[in-house]
Parts: sequence; C-alpha cells; structure tokens
Amino acid sequence: MIYKTIYTIAWYELPVSFKTKICLLMLRSQKPSKITAGKFYVMHLENFNAVLSTAASYFMLLRSFGSDETT
Repeated sequence: MIYKTIYTIAWYELPVSFKTKICLLMLRSQKPSKITAGKFYVMHLENFNAVLSTAASYFMLLRSFGSDETT
C-alpha cells in the first residue's frame, strides 16, 4: 500500500537525487518491517505489549522497594 502511494506522487518531476531516494524508498516499502528480540524471535504487537507491561510492573516493584522508608 505504501508502495502504491509513493508511486502516485509526481516523482518524475523531481530532481535526480530525489528520484533515486524515491526509488529506494519504494523498494524498501515492498518488504515488511519487523522487530526482533535478540535476532531470534520476531516480536508481534501482542508480544511487545506483554513485554512492555511486564517490564513496567518489574520497574514499579523495584521502585516500591527502593522508596520504603522507616520512620
């Protein structure tokens, strides 16, 4: 979809340097991007959300241990 959107702009009227960049952008947009965890596991939105939520929970737990003050 991004590829088609890029193609619809008037790229043929742009300077040569921009044409080259547009061409590279179109080529890169044909391959889907993905985020990996240590290059051995592909992260999906659900997994990323779970990891982020767990990390936030651990952070809050550690923060609560550090803020305990005895009076």
